[in-house]
Amino acid sequence: MKMKKKILLTIIVVVVLGAIGTVMYFVESYNNSEAGLTKKYYSEIKDNLPLDEKRTLIKMIKSDYNSDKVDDYIGITGIEKHNKEDNSITSKANSTLELYQDVEVVYVDGKSKELKTYVSEMSFYPEVKLEAKNDDKNKYIFVSDESSGNVVLLILKDNNLVNIVKDSIQSDFNGYTINVAFDAENSSKIKVKLDNYARSYLTAINDETALEFEDKNINKDNYRATYLANKFCSYKLEDIDNDKKFELIGVQNILYLIDNNNKDLAKTAGVVDTTFKIDDNNKLVYNKTEVKVK
Repeated sequence: MKMKKKILLTIIVVVVLGAIGTVMYFVESYNNSEAGLTKKYYSEIKDNLPLDEKRTLIKMIKSDYNSDKVDDYIGITGIEKHNKEDNSITSKANSTLELYQDVEVVYVDGKSKELKTYVSEMSFYPEVKLEAKNDDKNKYIFVSDESSGNVVLLILKDNNLVNIVKDSIQSDFNGYTINVAFDAENSSKIKVKLDNYARSYLTAINDETALEFEDKNINKDNYRATYLANKFCSYKLEDIDNDKKFELIGVQNILYLIDNNNKDLAKTAGVVDTTFKIDDNNKLVYNKTEVKVK
């Protein structure tokens, strides 16, 4: 009997320790996650970053943005738009988040705790990304998502947050107008014609580009040409020519899947990548355009 009690006690101890270990693992995983770190960082500077009842802190990161050897706080805030008009807590819990509207970039100096805010007047989808990226020229705050066509690229200039994109392009920042023609005999082959419609920041491209997809399921029966004919879909900030300076790449999708319920095929196919360099005056300057299979 005593032996059975010892075995039972041992089993209970093992189960309890296992449960504690599992809980600690998930707690640690959350604390190191984007959401957990955002909560932690906000708790450190919440007195310096007042948020009204409508505005939500979406993400926050830490980075020595002003090069004073003290980490600063960089975040994005927005107003949640759900698929139900009722903004009550109960309704939000039972609805789908569609957008973050009126997104703002907030920057709190790690040393002085001074707050700076950049009002983007843009909306982003829930998968919005916030990055602090450095090259040999600048320290950037980069905000983008995968499909809204909106982007913010900030630098700290004269102690103010300046959006390089808006500072460079005074009008709406659009790409080429894309015209697509499927080949009559092989509908996995398309011809792509680009028109800059006299946008001064884009170079005119007169030649058509032919693309043929190896996957023959990418054809006119499964895909349609983009409706967003001149809209950038997403952006990349990368050093594509290894000169230790970033370029901004605007990405336009060429084809879209007709049946979004089809899980076997990619949602998009083919891209137009338009690359802009950032010159010595921190202005975007057209570099090149590539039409290619995604």
